[in-house]
Amino acid sequence: MAPTPKQKSTALFLAAFLAAFLGPLAYFYLGKWVKALLLWPILFIPVINVFLYFYLLFTIRDKVEAYNRKKFGSRFSV
Repeated sequence: MAPTPKQKSTALFLAAFLAAFLGPLAYFYLGKWVKALLLWPILFIPVINVFLYFYLLFTIRDKVEAYNRKKFGSRFSV
Protein backbone atom coordinates (compact mmCIF):
# COMPACT_ATOMS: atom_id res chain seq x y z
CA MET A 1 0.00 0.00 0.00
CA ALA A 2 1.44 3.34 -1.06
CA PRO A 3 1.65 6.13 1.51
CA THR A 4 -0.86 8.94 1.26
CA PRO A 5 0.26 12.56 0.72
CA LYS A 6 -0.57 13.27 4.37
CA GLN A 7 1.70 10.42 5.50
CA LYS A 8 4.46 11.65 3.20
CA SER A 9 4.25 15.18 4.56
CA THR A 10 4.28 13.87 8.14
CA ALA A 11 7.31 11.72 7.38
CA LEU A 12 9.08 14.67 5.78
CA PHE A 13 8.32 16.85 8.82
CA LEU A 14 9.68 14.20 11.19
CA ALA A 15 12.77 13.77 9.02
CA ALA A 16 13.39 17.53 9.03
CA PHE A 17 12.86 17.65 12.81
CA LEU A 18 15.33 14.85 13.42
CA ALA A 19 17.79 16.30 10.94
CA ALA A 20 17.64 19.68 12.64
CA PHE A 21 18.45 18.21 16.03
CA LEU A 22 20.66 15.27 15.15
CA GLY A 23 22.44 16.69 12.16
CA PRO A 24 23.53 14.67 9.15
CA LEU A 25 23.12 11.34 10.95
CA ALA A 26 19.35 11.65 10.64
CA TYR A 27 19.56 11.60 6.85
CA PHE A 28 20.96 8.07 6.94
CA TYR A 29 17.82 6.85 8.70
CA LEU A 30 15.05 8.61 6.78
CA GLY A 31 13.23 5.37 5.99
CA LYS A 32 14.13 3.67 9.26
CA TRP A 33 12.38 5.53 12.08
CA VAL A 34 13.13 2.92 14.72
CA LYS A 35 16.85 3.42 14.15
CA ALA A 36 16.42 7.19 14.03
CA LEU A 37 14.65 7.14 17.39
CA LEU A 38 17.59 5.22 18.83
CA LEU A 39 19.61 8.39 18.23
CA TRP A 40 17.23 10.39 20.47
CA PRO A 41 19.49 10.19 23.58
CA ILE A 42 22.14 12.15 21.67
CA LEU A 43 19.88 15.18 22.12
CA PHE A 44 20.41 15.07 25.89
CA ILE A 45 24.21 15.31 25.75
CA PRO A 46 24.19 19.16 25.83
CA VAL A 47 21.87 19.13 28.85
CA ILE A 48 24.18 16.75 30.69
CA ASN A 49 27.14 18.96 29.81
CA VAL A 50 25.42 22.03 31.28
CA PHE A 51 24.67 20.23 34.55
CA LEU A 52 28.23 18.91 34.77
CA TYR A 53 29.64 22.38 34.05
CA PHE A 54 27.78 24.01 36.93
CA TYR A 55 28.41 21.08 39.29
CA LEU A 56 32.14 21.15 38.61
CA LEU A 57 32.25 24.94 38.74
CA PHE A 58 30.80 25.05 42.24
CA THR A 59 32.86 22.07 43.39
CA ILE A 60 36.06 23.80 42.30
CA ARG A 61 34.91 27.05 43.93
CA ASP A 62 34.36 25.28 47.25
CA LYS A 63 37.82 23.72 47.06
CA VAL A 64 39.40 27.11 46.31
CA GLU A 65 37.61 28.68 49.27
CA ALA A 66 38.77 25.88 51.57
CA TYR A 67 42.35 26.18 50.31
CA ASN A 68 42.37 29.97 50.76
CA ARG A 69 40.97 29.69 54.28
CA LYS A 70 43.60 27.13 55.20
CA LYS A 71 46.53 28.90 53.55
CA PHE A 72 45.79 32.60 54.00
CA GLY A 73 43.00 32.87 56.53
CA SER A 74 39.38 33.85 55.94
CA ARG A 75 40.17 37.31 54.51
CA PHE A 76 41.20 35.80 51.14
CA SER A 77 38.28 33.41 50.67
CA VAL A 78 36.33 33.88 47.46
